[in-house]
Amino acid sequence: MNRTIRTTNFKISLWLAGLVCLLVGLVMANQDRPVWAQESKAGGTTYYVAPNGDDANDCLSPASPCAAITAAVGKAADGDSIALAAGTYTETLVLTKSLTLLGAGVGATKIDADGFDRVVTIAADTTVAISGVAIQGGAGVSEGAGIYNAGTLTLNASAVQTNGAYEPGQTGVGGGIYNTASGVLTLIDSTVTNNAAGSDLSNSIGGGIANYGTLTLIRSEVSLNGAGSLQNSFGGGIANFGPLTSINSTIAYNAAASGIGGGYGGGLYTDGVSATVSLTHTTVVSNFAGGVSSSAGLGAGIYKINGAITLHSSLLAHNALGMCDVIPVYPYVSNCRPTTPLNCSGVISSAGYNLLADGDGCSFTPTTGDQVGTGATPIEPRLVPLGDFGGPGWT
Repeated sequence: MNRTIRTTNFKISLWLAGLVCLLVGLVMANQDRPVWAQESKAGGTTYYVAPNGDDANDCLSPASPCAAITAAVGKAADGDSIALAAGTYTETLVLTKSLTLLGAGVGATKIDADGFDRVVTIAADTTVAISGVAIQGGAGVSEGAGIYNAGTLTLNASAVQTNGAYEPGQTGVGGGIYNTASGVLTLIDSTVTNNAAGSDLSNSIGGGIANYGTLTLIRSEVSLNGAGSLQNSFGGGIANFGPLTSINSTIAYNAAASGIGGGYGGGLYTDGVSATVSLTHTTVVSNFAGGVSSSAGLGAGIYKINGAITLHSSLLAHNALGMCDVIPVYPYVSNCRPTTPLNCSGVISSAGYNLLADGDGCSFTPTTGDQVGTGATPIEPRLVPLGDFGGPGWT
């Protein structure tokens, strides 16, 4: 559910309505008793948090929970776990300890910054695991509105949603997640959706995820994210500058667009000598890149500059460049519409068994099992619209 994020001149709902939701066109009740996640079996002490708790409690049992996650974090030590009952926790977390956070599921347990700050900050030299939690409502910062990760973070069966990285005069980086050069980020059965990175004077980088460290996606989805700015926008879904591995995952319905410059890598933008990308059984579809002219964009699905990218048993289709109208306020573009199919730009390697509906935009040498169409003779993969067919995200 889209909702307005309260911060200076920035509304997630505006961005989604103005750009990302146009791409879509192309295509718990309260309970008397808290619902708890399964208790951690990894050792250490488990602390409990529930909306009806009290921070004066010892928080060591479901009968005496804390009310705030930050209170439980303060009591915990490295290696401990925090079990979060169903409910919405309106707070921001700064984690300087190695902890496990266990929610009751993304539809039940939510950590919401309510549009006033970043939701979760993870310090260097910490190891954090978050399971069954939705992280949302982050804003008011230019880097990593949902999560800023400088440590080792695993998200399992979790969602990072409706966050926006924007501060006046700053480059917006990592609307959902900013993974720093020291960060090791793994998403398992998780989604990054409806996030945005923006800038009024500079560039925007990584609407969903900006990765400068090491990123792994396993059975996860990056969708409906946007990078928009007055200048250039890079990576509507993911802007990548380090090692990236994607397995059985989806990058779809993301957009990179700008009011003056160009949009590059609607789904995935990758650059840098350490940017080694491997996409296996990964679907990259229906992403958009563009600007105020039909030439103001490249690589609607994948835009690769430096580094290396290899596809194996993956699909690129229905990605397109397009044009947008200029408006005088953020996000500086509106009414974006696709005009030209362009799945990829740059040199892309194959490990076999890929389908590129139209490979004209990139340098791709087919190998065993590959099917590659052209602009004149594209291959129609006969996709049905992405939907909720089970799993963490749309497939």
